Amino acid sequence: MQSLSRDFSDSEYIRQMFNEMAEEYDDIRDLWYEFLFRSLDEIIVENFRSHVSGRVVLDAGCGTGKQSITFAQLGADVVGFDIADQLVRVARRQLAGHELLIADATQIPFDDG
Repeated sequence: MQSLSRDFSDSEYIRQMFNEMAEEYDDIRDLWYEFLFRSLDEIIVENFRSHVSGRVVLDAGCGTGKQSITFAQLGADVVGFDIADQLVRVARRQLAGHELLIADATQIPFDDG
């Protein structure tokens, strides 16, 4: 009998899965997604509003840029990366002027510090 579980440590599987939903990702109307993204925006605004203007914010796993947009609206210079190149393509349309890269979070493309 074949196992129904999937190895989510498989970077290629993760990339493909998110690339397949890139154009619809921001339109997901699942209650969990709505709660999650609304909560993240509230946390960012409440806790970082007075701390990020003029600073660089690194968004690891930036996806389509939802949280990157919130940080940019607060005045941050956003650098984001995601393993799914199609998600990054969508994010680039929404975040002109910010650096968005395709990279795996297990191999962060920046030096320490």
